[in-house]
Amino acid sequence: MTPSPGEAPRRSRAALHRRAASDAAKQGHPVTPVRFIVLFILILAILPSALANDSTSPPTPTGTSDEAITISAGAEVLIVIDGDTIRIRAHMWPGQQWEGTIRLYGMDSPALRTTCQAEKAQGIMARATLVSLMPPRVYLVNVKPGKFGGRFVAAVMAGPRDLAHVLMEEGGRPA
Repeated sequence: MTPSPGEAPRRSRAALHRRAASDAAKQGHPVTPVRFIVLFILILAILPSALANDSTSPPTPTGTSDEAITISAGAEVLIVIDGDTIRIRAHMWPGQQWEGTIRLYGMDSPALRTTCQAEKAQGIMARATLVSLMPPRVYLVNVKPGKFGGRFVAAVMAGPRDLAHVLMEEGGRPA
């Protein structure tokens, strides 16, 4: 079927999809959550070498595995969720920030959402202890994807102190 004079030629569905993809590439793709997390981890992998000559670089936690990739980043603490989980905002690049949930590496606190009242009371105490120790800014070291719920696991450093080790000295239980 040929188009009449002045009528645009018909395009196949595949051609329309290719055209739409080409137009999207020219305009720039929106940053999806997966791309954003990958970008976040890559930037954090480069950050320690950039700070190597800086005397204020973050401390390294004790007891971490040699096979773990050390990634360090400063982050603002938004909320303490429970005795071993915090919500943070990391400023990775000018105009780029990431909010996420971080579980303290090597720490396991009693659950807050449980039917056992004794465990719930211990969970409330663990959360209160973490709140009392938590500064407004922390360093995240050895950031890795967690097992559940989209959380990441990291050593959370408050100055030279690994908060998981401090909590275990206060009576917390290791993971």
